[in-house]
Parts: sequence; structure tokens; C-alpha cells
Amino acid sequence: MASDDCLEALKKVIIVDRTNQNIATFEKEEGAWNITSYSKATTGKEGKYHQLTPLGFYYAIEKKPKFYYVKDGTDFIEGYAPYAVRFTAGAYTHGVATAYKYAEDGTKIDPGIKEFSSSIGTVPLSHKCVRNYTSHAKFIYDWYEHGKTIVIVIE
Repeated sequence: MASDDCLEALKKVIIVDRTNQNIATFEKEEGAWNITSYSKATTGKEGKYHQLTPLGFYYAIEKKPKFYYVKDGTDFIEGYAPYAVRFTAGAYTHGVATAYKYAEDGTKIDPGIKEFSSSIGTVPLSHKCVRNYTSHAKFIYDWYEHGKTIVIVIE
């Protein structure tokens, strides 16, 4: 079955380096590829509820202001990661995750967006996604163009 939602023109590339735990963006302008951003990142690890961020090249499928995640082993929404760009099989680039807090009456409290995590750029720790500092994730989220962006994951 063919899809009408495909790459129209290759204009933007997000490159994730699993070995060095970093991420860079490139944009084609006037026939030349220019780097537009570079940052530390954290990729996926192997584990019961984790997967390695898959190697390869992928069409950037969509973006979401918040990517909701569940508590491991449940269907309970534990929190969200802001500024998410999906690229394959449930893998996203996104900002630092925020876990909801709950009042005594069960009311969900959003503690707000976090910028920093000391683990970013160290070793693979995520469930599959590529975690960025939130300001960098927002840059990617705003910069992304549907139909013109791919993600390449290298070792």
C-alpha cells in the first residue's frame, strides 16, 4: 500500500550519534549542507522496558508538543516529554521528561517543563528515544519541516 505522506524534498537532517551521545542538525541552503545546531543527547539502552535507539535513516513522521509516556510495566501515564519529533516505531527526539505529581485527591499536577538533566550526553539511558536539553528539543521542534526532514542514527 502506497502512502501519500512521503519525503517531498530532502532539506533538513537530524543526525544522532549513539557512540558519542550527541545530536546535530543540518540544513541544505543554496546547494550546501550547513550545521544548524549541535548538542549532547541521551539515546536508548537495552533492558526490560528499554530498547536501543535504532540505527538507520528515517523519515521524520510528525511532531507533538508533548509526548506522553507510561510508567514501566503499566498503562498509567506517568508524565510527558516536551517538543517531540517522531522518527520511527515510537522513537522520538524530545526534551527532558517531566513526571506528573498528584494531589491527595488524585488531581494531576504538572510541575512544568524542565531544561536540564545531568545524564544527558553521558551514557544511553532512555527507553528508545533521543533525549535533549529541552531548549535544543524546542529548536528541533520549531525547525522541523514535515515532508523535508529525515533522522539518521549512527554508531
